Parts: sequence; structure tokens; C-alpha cells
Amino acid sequence: YLKRFKEMKLKLLQRWSHQILKGLHFLHTRTPPIIHRDLKCDNIFITGPTGSVKIGDLGLATLKSASFAKSVI
Repeated sequence: YLKRFKEMKLKLLQRWSHQILKGLHFLHTRTPPIIHRDLKCDNIFITGPTGSVKIGDLGLATLKSASFAKSVI
């Protein structure tokens, strides 16, 4: 994005951040919850003319079990 447009407006960053959080909320509220486990810039995709955000590469994702550790690595 920055290579193409040279700068990022605060409103755009806020909109994208909100979309990422909505996507994570969607994953985490499934039954059972889905944990992405590899969320990074390379796995966030900007699509279409509206610049909507998609979370991709769920290859390391896992389903949260009842005994899932409550720590972050």
C-alpha cells in the first residue's frame, strides 16, 4: 500500500484496524473458537476498490479446546 500511495491516512489505518479486530472477533466467537496463531502483516490482505481487509493464511490455525493454555508465546 505504501509503495503505491506513499502515505497512510489515520482514518484509513483506523478502519483497517477495526476490520482486523472484527475478523478476529468472528474467529474467536465460533464454536469452538478458532485461534489464528500466525497473525502478521504478511497475512493481512487489502482487497478490492474499497480497500476491505481480509485475514488470510489460516494454515497454523487451531480450534481452542477446553484445556487450551492461557498464555501467549
